[in-house]
Amino acid sequence: MKLVRRLVVALLLGMCVIFAVSEYLRERRQSAVLDADMIRDHEDTGRALAAAMTEAFRTGGIEHATALLASAAPRHGVMSFHWTPLAEVRQGRAAIEAGETVTRSDDDRRVTVVPVRLDGNVAGAIIISESLAEEAGVMRRTELEAVATVFALVAVTGILAGVLGGVFVGRPVRQLVEKARRVGEGDFGTPLVLPVADELGLLAGEMNMMCARLDESQKHAAAETQARLATLEQLRHADRLGTVGKLASGIAHELGTPLNVVLGRASLIAQGVNGQLTPEEIASGARSIGDAATRMTKIIRQLLEFARPRGPRKMPQDLGSLATRTLALLAPLADKHRVELTLSAPKTPIKASIDGGQIEQALTNLVMNGIQAIDQERGGHVRVELGVTRRAPPAEVGGESRQPRDFAQLRVRDDGAGIEAAALPHIFDPFFTTKEVGEGTGLGLSVTYGILREHGGFVTVDSTPGEGTTLTIHLPTDAAPADRAPV
Repeated sequence: MKLVRRLVVALLLGMCVIFAVSEYLRERRQSAVLDADMIRDHEDTGRALAAAMTEAFRTGGIEHATALLASAAPRHGVMSFHWTPLAEVRQGRAAIEAGETVTRSDDDRRVTVVPVRLDGNVAGAIIISESLAEEAGVMRRTELEAVATVFALVAVTGILAGVLGGVFVGRPVRQLVEKARRVGEGDFGTPLVLPVADELGLLAGEMNMMCARLDESQKHAAAETQARLATLEQLRHADRLGTVGKLASGIAHELGTPLNVVLGRASLIAQGVNGQLTPEEIASGARSIGDAATRMTKIIRQLLEFARPRGPRKMPQDLGSLATRTLALLAPLADKHRVELTLSAPKTPIKASIDGGQIEQALTNLVMNGIQAIDQERGGHVRVELGVTRRAPPAEVGGESRQPRDFAQLRVRDDGAGIEAAALPHIFDPFFTTKEVGEGTGLGLSVTYGILREHGGFVTVDSTPGEGTTLTIHLPTDAAPADRAPV
């Protein structure tokens, strides 16, 4: 596991640095001790040889003294002695004349010059020379031992750290990762049990408690969402029923004409029983009654279909057909208010994946708002225009990217009183209305806004007081007409 590898590598690097520094300092100390011992041996040997030469000089002269010095040289050849008269001393002569011992070291040898007094004066010096090869060999063996020790410790420590890290860190972390993955997938029920009483075990316990709280919160949120959806559907249904109530007077007038036809034709048929009508006239009257009944049935079916609650069911539908059905349903109310409804749509059908009933409700709300905004005494027009445009959606719909895309448009224009600028920011708020008391609940535009958001669409408004209002429904579509209508 990456974490264990990092810990092991960091531990080994730390150990290497510590051992390297420790061995370096130990070698420096050992080298200093060896140098000090060698210098001390040279000085002690030099003083002993100088005393022996001085005594040999008194008894046998300089020849006897130098012979003694030559015989004192060790046979293994590591250290050598020889006599040098004072006149031939090159380095440190002033110190030698003052009776001081001089020691110097080259790359491969150490030389000690010891003054020798004959007859009270410094007559020359004993030069002691010793090879440093043995000392260098000792240091090399020490370095090799140190390197081998470091490698052995690093190998053993690395193996132990890897095994223990995998057992005590790697395995629990993998279990925690797997638990986090299950949580990300929505599985909060399977608890994680770690057989360790350390920080990872504590983390596992906290994660289990977090999952329990998340599970409870998810169930609570699901229940609240279901309740909210039910309330929203009830609200929309109430809005539909309110719209049906507003349509009732127009529908009653629309039903009055075919009912009069039914009554009149029925009376004529009843008279035909006494032989006052021909069979052809009776058949014509029956057909008229049938046509009137069919018309009334169609009107009532449209009203019931609009008012009936239903579940969401999105499917590709032609917006032109939907708009035609909606305007047909609202035509009686528009006639009563002396408002002319017109529909303008391109030749190529515009389709979108929608819930037809919900979009019909949204369009009905906008058209009814337009009808109610027009003065009944003066009359006016409500125009519904269909088309497709390409634009970037608002931030609450398109998110941060807000890439331009195709939107089907249902634009509702009226030449009514318009909306004041102060009221425009609030027209989609629930229960906000500018109508007289009893004429509106303030739910129509709010319900329309919610329906469009569920479809990934939005609604825009443009209004000028005294000139009219334009409300535009935007619905995402992948089936735009080739000749995009200018809207």
